[in-house]
Amino acid sequence: MKRTIITILCMGLSLALTVPGQAANKPETPATDAVRNRLENVIDILKDPAYDEAAPEKLEEQRRKILKQVDGFFDFQRIAQLSLGRFRRQFSQEEMKTFTALFTDLLTNTYLKQVQEEFENEKVDYLEEVHHPSDKDRVMVKTLVYRKGNKVPVDYSMYFEDGQWQVYDVKVEGVSLVKNYRTQFEKILLNESPQALIDKVRDKLEEKDEEKTS
Repeated sequence: MKRTIITILCMGLSLALTVPGQAANKPETPATDAVRNRLENVIDILKDPAYDEAAPEKLEEQRRKILKQVDGFFDFQRIAQLSLGRFRRQFSQEEMKTFTALFTDLLTNTYLKQVQEEFENEKVDYLEEVHHPSDKDRVMVKTLVYRKGNKVPVDYSMYFEDGQWQVYDVKVEGVSLVKNYRTQFEKILLNESPQALIDKVRDKLEEKDEEKTS
């Protein structure tokens, strides 16, 4: 089954709803509302008939609008660190900075293109929040995505910090985004250097850029 809006939920969004003057450790906006508000904005952009045309400039305009919604929704720095797992310690500060930037670009480029091409009016039900047993600032927001008669569970792992909710992992049908990438990266880093992984991510990003312009 193709995943369109499901994938962008996983890859690109990290809502940061801030309430002026609120204490950093006392969220006044539920995590579920944070997810719902930003997701619905993205879906509205995808459904906008102004972007039905396949003209490159129209698609690029739509892409910029989606990225504006995506910005700050996921904590890409934390996702990158978690995806490296125990191998994170092998990265210098500069290598970590470079890897995070490239990894973020790869994720957004890959999945935004897929979302724009394959979105089919998916609908989302927001089910419940499951709070972490030992950390009141961490919660999982459970949702259900409907597409072509299928029901796909999508769960957002979020934390509250500096007055905002941010996503640091997503599970689609029980499969963790972070763990999936960690498995791939560990296979490389067991035998190769951090720079080798950085080069592979950069090469993959360049391939995606070529596909976008072809």
